[in-house]
Amino acid sequence: RKKILLTAWDDAVKRQDTDRSLEILRELDLYLTPNEGLALQEAARDVFRNKLHNLGVQFSLAISEKRWGEAVETGEQIMHDFPNSRMAEEIREKWNILKQKLKQQTT
Repeated sequence: RKKILLTAWDDAVKRQDTDRSLEILRELDLYLTPNEGLALQEAARDVFRNKLHNLGVQFSLAISEKRWGEAVETGEQIMHDFPNSRMAEEIREKWNILKQKLKQQTT
C-alpha cells in the first residue's frame, strides 16, 4: 500500500493538486518511517504552503466581493488548519467585524 501511496503522492505533487496531495499525505503518514518522513518533508511543506496561499486568495476574493458567508467559512478553515500562521492571526483580529458583516447581510 505504501508504494501505491508514494506513487500517487509523486503524481499529485507534480500536477500541483494540493488537496489530493494532502489527502494522500495523511494516509501515507501511517506507513512512513522517520527517515522516509524526512525525505518528504520539503515537498510536504510546499504543499501546505500552497494550500494556505490558495485559501488566502479565496478568503481575500470573498472579502473584496462582500461574500461574507464564504469569507467566514474560509476564515474558519484557515484558523483550524493553520492556527499558527500569520494569516490565521490576522483573521482572528478581524473576526468580530467579519461576523457582524455576515449578520448584517443575512438580516
